[in-house]
Amino acid sequence: MKDHLLQGMLEPRRLFFFEKWYFDGQTEDGAFFLVYLAPMILAGKRSAELVACLFPPGGGEHRVSLHLKGRDVDLAEDRTRAAFPGGELSLDTEECRFALDRGDLRLDLRYRPMDPPWVPAGHGLLRRQGERSLRWIVPVPRAALSGTVRVAGADLRLEGSSLGYSDFVQTDIPPWRLPLRELLWGRALGEEILVIWDRASFTQGKQLTHASRGLVRLGAEERREVDEVVPAVESWCEHPATREGYPLEMGLRLGELDVSLDRTRLLLGDFVTDVQGFRSKTERWLYRTFTGNPVEYKLLSSARTEGVREALAAHELVLWGRGR
Repeated sequence: MKDHLLQGMLEPRRLFFFEKWYFDGQTEDGAFFLVYLAPMILAGKRSAELVACLFPPGGGEHRVSLHLKGRDVDLAEDRTRAAFPGGELSLDTEECRFALDRGDLRLDLRYRPMDPPWVPAGHGLLRRQGERSLRWIVPVPRAALSGTVRVAGADLRLEGSSLGYSDFVQTDIPPWRLPLRELLWGRALGEEILVIWDRASFTQGKQLTHASRGLVRLGAEERREVDEVVPAVESWCEHPATREGYPLEMGLRLGELDVSLDRTRLLLGDFVTDVQGFRSKTERWLYRTFTGNPVEYKLLSSARTEGVREALAAHELVLWGRGR
């Protein structure tokens, strides 16, 4: 695991630096949770946000957001470990863990990887901007997941056929200088299917360019990486709170594979600053003003591929730079 993560690791900068460890999990009956730790350096000040959300199969959301002081977050140089008040996460080829006990937020998660780590082509580089860059890797594409989750009074036990996923992102490109317009990310996990996609759309002058990365593995086939992800939205749902919309039915073409996403459930729809839970007025103002007040929709869908393979897909749409 360490060899994969060390390649291309970014050196933190004082003006701006952001990184995020993301973990999620699903159960056979359709429950879903996500948790992430996101340290940041902004104008020399270090801080971190820790957010956990639990979505029971019958609907509803339970969320806890914690603001951490930068000095209270201990990060391993190779980013395979992070420790913070009441918790710790670690990445390893045999087992990855996320443990936390902070009042009404308790996690005891064990990820046993079913697939090796994935470092997309170019060491996961999605964009280079001068001396700065945006990098994304997937330490855990798919894992057998066990443990327990408690978020804001709601509990979830993970065992048997529960599956999980984890990725990691780093960037030193300030968000107000990132010419992003749209981000489509997702993963569809099942016993016989693994599909991961990430498609970032950037402005370049008057042109729109796309940086696409995808990973596909069906059944016992060898997994393959694709560099083209083409979405085709078939129906939209309006979201009055953000005055935008999200896809209810959508097709994706990853190389030669077609994936259909439908029976979509909106897990979370909000402005990025509110999802992140920024408590600093400076951080909130910077994000809202200089990024076009981006919005984010987290979705849960049924995914199907050729051969009627089915999986549960967690995916998101981020609209960035609105009005810029």
